[in-house]
Amino acid sequence: MITQKIFADRPSRVETMTGLTSDQVDRLVLDAYAAGALDLSGRRAVGPYRSVLVVLLYLRHNLSEALIAELFGCSQPTVSRLVGSLMPTITTVLTAADDLVSMGVDGLASTPRLRPPPVAPDRHLRITVRRPIRRRSSSWSGA
Repeated sequence: MITQKIFADRPSRVETMTGLTSDQVDRLVLDAYAAGALDLSGRRAVGPYRSVLVVLLYLRHNLSEALIAELFGCSQPTVSRLVGSLMPTITTVLTAADDLVSMGVDGLASTPRLRPPPVAPDRHLRITVRRPIRRRSSSWSGA
């Protein structure tokens, strides 16, 4: 019964949107529900499955919240609330899956990596930002 509510709004193709297989997204949705991040009670503009898809689309393609809202037929504040409430859970689950991949567990090879690669402790990163020099024109009167 609960899985019917969770998977009621499941689209037929998710690989292009998320970069994950349907089985991986199904597992992620169930993990998010088990962690208590998905609320099945009440009326929602976006169902539980598509809520996870909203966050995955936001993470993978870096689209604006307004565009994602148009794609999913909801408002931008709804997308903002979904991203704010589900992103910590989803990134935790994906990070744990990434750790399993690094330990050699098969089946999660296409899970997106959300953490930057570690930097060797003996190397120091130096980032230099150069700003263009603004020169004032001598013809500017200032009046």
